[in-house]
Amino acid sequence: MSIQSLVDMIVSKGYQVQGVGNKLRVLHHLLPVYLDIVFSGNKVVVKLSFDNSLREFIEDLVLSGSEDVGDLVEDVIGEFNELTASLYKWFKDNGFEINIKLKDGEIDIMEMLEDILEVSEG
Repeated sequence: MSIQSLVDMIVSKGYQVQGVGNKLRVLHHLLPVYLDIVFSGNKVVVKLSFDNSLREFIEDLVLSGSEDVGDLVEDVIGEFNELTASLYKWFKDNGFEINIKLKDGEIDIMEMLEDILEVSEG
């Protein structure tokens, strides 16, 4: 299968995909958080990352009080975990070695959220 079929699968799940060099970036529509899929031959690394604007974005959401920001962040991370399961299957089925590195990004995002919530409550 082609990389285009991978992109089509990701898009069919409601995500936007950007391609840059040997990398695909899967964007989430609710937060400036994304999956980076980095290719190196038949090896691929999937990482959870975020834009520099995430802190300000979350701070604005907290200040607006319009929704439970913790639930929103957890939902987005959960959706990316579900997508990663589909990516894992696709890559394995197509002969790629896959290394999934979501935990570091997840921890960074949750620590940022915790810091913002502590400041807003204090």
